[in-house]
Amino acid sequence: MNDLIFESSREKLKVLPGLEQPMFLLDGTTLLLPHSEDLESAYPATRHRHGTSHWSLIRVLVAHEVMSGLAVRPCYGPVNGPQSTSEQGLAKEMRRRLPRGSVVLGDRNFGVFSMAYHARQNEHPCLFRLTVARARKLNGGVLRNAGTDKQMVGTCSREDRRSNPELALHAAVEGRLVVVKVWDAAGKKQKLYFFTSLDLPAQRILELYGYRWNIETDLRSLKCEVRLHMLTAKSKDMVEKELVLRVAAYNLTRAAIHETAAALEVSPRQFSFSMARDTLNAFLPRFAAARSEEERQQITEQMHRDEPVQAAAQAQAATFYPQRDLGEPLPVSQTQSLTNTRGRKKVQNHPGGQDCKAKSRLVALG
Repeated sequence: MNDLIFESSREKLKVLPGLEQPMFLLDGTTLLLPHSEDLESAYPATRHRHGTSHWSLIRVLVAHEVMSGLAVRPCYGPVNGPQSTSEQGLAKEMRRRLPRGSVVLGDRNFGVFSMAYHARQNEHPCLFRLTVARARKLNGGVLRNAGTDKQMVGTCSREDRRSNPELALHAAVEGRLVVVKVWDAAGKKQKLYFFTSLDLPAQRILELYGYRWNIETDLRSLKCEVRLHMLTAKSKDMVEKELVLRVAAYNLTRAAIHETAAALEVSPRQFSFSMARDTLNAFLPRFAAARSEEERQQITEQMHRDEPVQAAAQAQAATFYPQRDLGEPLPVSQTQSLTNTRGRKKVQNHPGGQDCKAKSRLVALG
């Protein structure tokens, strides 16, 4: 069902300026699972010095289209145990599900040789942020200055082949090393390192990277609005079905938003996901009772007339969040300010942080 919803909307996807195909954002997360013998065997819990955690864990990799938020069917695997999987390992499976020629964007965790190599092999232009250590290694042990835009050839190392035995001995991938200087919210300078196969100016590369924040808000919608933060099934087969069906429910709402946005010629990102979901739930009984295609079309048009009210409310709410225009990429400096050096989100420094905390408490209380 998820594949059907995605494919039915794929032909209508808009392409960002400068790109020839849609761009997909990669990111990974972990979900909690109930405690059961079957799940403990398939998805072992985390072990630490105090013992073993009560909850099993599953790692999930998602790929969302940057403009519409539509999700490709996720890839998943255990976090712990002998069959544990990494986000890069799951990305090998995900690349076969992406539309041919689509652009792939990932953060530092995906900025490794194997990701760039497999993206090129599958005809996916890529844009990956690099860690300082990987940028130095790519450039022969020397860090480049800000403003660098240099053609590079990445080669496969012994460590790359150890974790990716399918790589050839002399595998290589061509691309560009782009170094950009930005300022964070505190006015502190820092350099961002990118590896890309896109033929775009450095400033446009930085702007495209700003869209990465969309995957964070999409994951929030999946976990909070679709209640994917913790699955309820207690067997391996049912967990996998529940995961795919919850993502299908998410895609159903995104497809409705995309349809309405196309009719109104606005960005799908201007709509509130939760409000659109409530509107869709209100109209579903009427769709089910419709006896003809003409009647269903009339209901669809009425739903489109109702959803702009939500878009207007969302635009009005944006006045309280002046850091960005809806539908536009988040400036990289602000993306950096929302995460500290260890990668934890600073909710208290985010506009509306107290509301986020209160919502988290409500979710925890069920």
